[in-house]
Amino acid sequence: PGVEIDYDLSESSHALEVVRAHRAELGIVGTFVLPPELDGELLLEEEIVLVGAPELAGKRWRRPELEALTWVTRERGSATRAASEAAALQLGLALRRRLELVSWESVKLAVADGAGVAAISRIAIDVELKAGTLAILDAPWWRASRQMAVVYARDVPLTPPAERFLALVRTLRADWST
Repeated sequence: PGVEIDYDLSESSHALEVVRAHRAELGIVGTFVLPPELDGELLLEEEIVLVGAPELAGKRWRRPELEALTWVTRERGSATRAASEAAALQLGLALRRRLELVSWESVKLAVADGAGVAAISRIAIDVELKAGTLAILDAPWWRASRQMAVVYARDVPLTPPAERFLALVRTLRADWST
C-alpha cells in the first residue's frame, strides 16, 4: 500500500540523470563510473559477445572480415555500446559501417535478419541463442565486458520500500556470484 513502482527501460546515461535529479530513488545501470552526486554498488561483470545471424556461425572471424561488415548498435548513451566501442578501439578494430537503432530488440531483429553483426550482452541473447535466431561469432581475440550496478543519490536517504528493494538486489547479487 502506498508504494509506487515505475519501471523505465532506457540507456544508462538517462537512468543516471533520473536518479541524480531525484525523479527515481534507484537505478540499475550498465556502468560503474558514477557522477559524484551518486553512490552505487557493483552487481556483476557482464560479458559482451559478438553475434550475427546463424549463417555467420561456424567459422573463425578475423579482424579485417569483421571490419568489412555493418555493426548494428544502440544509440549513444548505451553502456553496452560504450563498452564495446572501447574494446574495439583497444583491439584496433575499425568499425567503418554502422546501423544505429533505438532498442536492443530492434538490434537483435536486424542482426538475425542479416543486417550485420552486434556486440551485445551475453545475458540479453539467451532466448535468441536457444531459438537459433542469433549465433555467437567465433572471434577468440574479442574481449569486452561491462559492469552492472545499482545506483542511488548520496544526499537523500532511501525510503523503506527502496531499502527493501536494495536488500533484495543484494541477495540476488550473492546468488549470482555463487
